[in-house]
Amino acid sequence: MQEHGVEIEIEVPCAEGQSHPVRLRITGWGEYEVVYNPCDELLGTIFARMARCNHYLSEEFPAQFRQDITIMQQLIEVGRAVGEPAVLIIIQALGDDYSSVRVAACRALGEIGDRQAVPPLIQALRDGAWSVRYAACEALGEIGDRQAVPPLIQALRDEDESVRRAACWALGEIGDEQAVPHLIQTLGDQNADVRRVACWALREIGDPQAMPYILNALQDPNANVRQAACRAIGVMASSVPISEEAIARLISCLDDQNSHVRRSAFTALSRIGDAAKAALIRALSESPSVQVRKSSYKLLRNTVTPQDIPFLTEVLEYGDALTRHAICNLLGEIRDPMAVHALLVRLGDASPKVRCAACTALGAIGDLRALPALSIWAHLRDEAARQAIEQLQQVPLPFDKAVQEVMVQGYWQIVIQALAKPLMRTILISLGEQAIPLFVLALGEKDKFIHSAASTALVRIGAAAIPALVLASRDQNPYMRWMVCRTLKAIGDAQAVPALIRALRDENAHVRWEACRALQEIGDNTGVEALIHRVSDANSYVRQAACKALGTIGNPRAIPALIQALADPVAQVRWAACWALGMMGDPRVVPHLCEVAQSDPNHIVRAAAQHAIEVIQHGEADAR
Repeated sequence: MQEHGVEIEIEVPCAEGQSHPVRLRITGWGEYEVVYNPCDELLGTIFARMARCNHYLSEEFPAQFRQDITIMQQLIEVGRAVGEPAVLIIIQALGDDYSSVRVAACRALGEIGDRQAVPPLIQALRDGAWSVRYAACEALGEIGDRQAVPPLIQALRDEDESVRRAACWALGEIGDEQAVPHLIQTLGDQNADVRRVACWALREIGDPQAMPYILNALQDPNANVRQAACRAIGVMASSVPISEEAIARLISCLDDQNSHVRRSAFTALSRIGDAAKAALIRALSESPSVQVRKSSYKLLRNTVTPQDIPFLTEVLEYGDALTRHAICNLLGEIRDPMAVHALLVRLGDASPKVRCAACTALGAIGDLRALPALSIWAHLRDEAARQAIEQLQQVPLPFDKAVQEVMVQGYWQIVIQALAKPLMRTILISLGEQAIPLFVLALGEKDKFIHSAASTALVRIGAAAIPALVLASRDQNPYMRWMVCRTLKAIGDAQAVPALIRALRDENAHVRWEACRALQEIGDNTGVEALIHRVSDANSYVRQAACKALGTIGNPRAIPALIQALADPVAQVRWAACWALGMMGDPRVVPHLCEVAQSDPNHIVRAAAQHAIEVIQHGEADAR
């Protein structure tokens, strides 16, 4: 590079079909002077003028320069390398006839970054070729001069989507807030890539007024736009207050069908940090999406502190198994003794995975209050409990001692969950009446192994368990009330009759049905009137059970109700009424049974009526 122009080297033709390089100094676009020609030295000044190469340079090259794109692009490339001294020459190239040359000139000017190129580049925004307008936008963005903002805003309405996209990028690079309203409007552009770059530009400017519109872009039909919106919120979180709505929408993006959107939402939430914790904990417990829950858990692992324990333990009470498992893991990450009570409660969880997580967390915390409960599960061959005790640097307590200490601590649910194990049942039954409250509480468990084991134990204890069972018959849990009736039936003691009579009025049909069966098993006349009322129960299974109970008890006061039941719309009830009347053996019901035996539409009912008649007649013959 010399003082006045840009030097380039070109190959020129010479004598006898040969060619050689010549160095030129370009002083303007299409204007040049020869700096060095080897023929001048070889031939001398006079003869050199007649050389083929000089003739080419003076006569042919000027026209060829205007037509040879390669030479022009080579000149621009050299000017780009030279930098500021070549700017004026490259600006002249913006008026070249070839669009590819004008594009190269725009790019070179943008890379050089000299502000004197801004006005001609603004002029190039009106070029007839979209590629030139695109390159001009990019160049203005690279230079970053604010005087380009208004024309770039105009370019947001360019007919070509690539130009609109480049204008968005340039405005984002310049970072002037006057572009924000126009970029917000561009978020509605018909082209998804333009909308994507508009999100990026608004992110770079960082104006809070854009946030509601970026939030709306989280629901854009195009995944790239949604990803750009997630990234924008994450970057702006360091300087702009992030609302609860924004956090909630980002959390919903954790379940986006596109993995890139999910990853960007995750990154944005991690940048938001503590402000997102409460919403993430709610999502962990309430979101129907497993993906959202898993991502929420991963985010919370790095942010939860001891101050979050009350909120976490509250969620632990009502969350489902997946939530409880995750919360136990989080409490283990915090490693604070405040969490010990909540984790001990979870050692009585119905889910084995939750119990395992609670064991691991208690081992990590290292509080010796957990030793009795962990000892129970260690004796029952739970590997997580065994490892937790090793972390406590202790050995398991003797099984019976561990059970007693846990019951004293009040963590009965741990013992209840262990009832499914034969060893635990043996230990508790050996405690006798002391274990009655625990066995009664276990009747309400849905796990059939647990409630069956508890019922069996109470039956073995016998009449001493009835007062506690009677009290439990008023429990709010219908499953508990049903199991109480079932257990009282197995015990078979008349002390239970008043409670069973009350259970005949229970709102739950399963409880009324089981109460009928229990009264049938006990066979006490005290319940006859209540059973008579159940013959007209709304539930057909209850009506059937009431008929059978009355037949077993055999009190003649039930005969009118049973005769009426012979016309019940349900065949099973009519069958039970026939059976009950046959068991009573009263000959006065034979005409009613004969009518059923002849006309009932169900052949099984007709057979039952005929059998009842035969039983009654056989009984009369025996009496004679």
